[in-house]
Amino acid sequence: MSMQRTQQAEHLTAERGEQALFCENVDRLVKLYEAAHQGRASAQLVMGHMYANGDGLPQDHAEALRWYREAARQGLAEAQYRLAALYLEQPARDIQSAFGWLLQAADQGHARAQTELGMLLADEPEYHDDTRALFWFNQAAAQGDALARDLVGTMHFYGRGTARNAEQALSWWTLAAGQGYIPAQLKLGSLLSEGRGIAQDDEAAARWYRLAAEQGHPLAQNNLGGLYLQGRGVTQDASEAARWFSEAAYAGQLTAQFNLASLFASGEGVCLDAIEACAWFSLAAEQGHSDAMMRRDALLMRLNDQQQLQVKQRLFALTHRHRHYH
Repeated sequence: MSMQRTQQAEHLTAERGEQALFCENVDRLVKLYEAAHQGRASAQLVMGHMYANGDGLPQDHAEALRWYREAARQGLAEAQYRLAALYLEQPARDIQSAFGWLLQAADQGHARAQTELGMLLADEPEYHDDTRALFWFNQAAAQGDALARDLVGTMHFYGRGTARNAEQALSWWTLAAGQGYIPAQLKLGSLLSEGRGIAQDDEAAARWYRLAAEQGHPLAQNNLGGLYLQGRGVTQDASEAARWFSEAAYAGQLTAQFNLASLFASGEGVCLDAIEACAWFSLAAEQGHSDAMMRRDALLMRLNDQQQLQVKQRLFALTHRHRHYH
């Protein structure tokens, strides 16, 4: 068989495969639609997902609400939770309806519904009840929900719904952080590095900051850089500090931009570079960092016209990269 005929045969086979897959998907969708109309809650839930996410059907929040509601009325906890979530995501949030559906799902043991219900009780003025919020956070935390564990720790730390207890906060945040939950890792890093209510432990703080930093969190990267610069909990290493400040600075972390500029201005951990220092000070200053404004202005006075032009060019590149990153 010639090369051309081989390619034609392969193309025809591919087209037939796509047609078969399309027909198979249409058949599945028809069966799903029929099952949903016949009142099968699991099918109604899937229809809700498809309309909510635009997955296989045009995205349509009204239709998603309709199908989630049908399944929720049959007592399906996941549908009750999804329905509540949609009510909360709408521009005009329907907190009352969301609260009712979350309560039904939470009573059935749905962990994320328990967490969301607790958040409404903790944050919404008309439903505010810290004791009930903590109860639902505890219910979800017992099922291993990382967000709920983080929130139980927060309630203990600030004494909401219970007595203030930093040790309890540490325990719950450690559980959540061990699941890779970045906000809990950050809280542990802060708690341990500052010794707020517990013994200060810079080594442990560095470990938690590193876990969050390695997941790309800019604040954790900046804070870890600070520990390296000061030699707290880690071997002092200005070049390693510069590396983490740089990661955070390019991600738009304001304090890291100032810290990185300071290193370029002093030549600590990096090559002394007044142009680079002034550009980073300028970027931070444009975002309202007052110390960066003063450092930028002082540095600019020492630069000649050609160097000031280089600063503008570098600042333009940094600004463009910063906007592109976001």
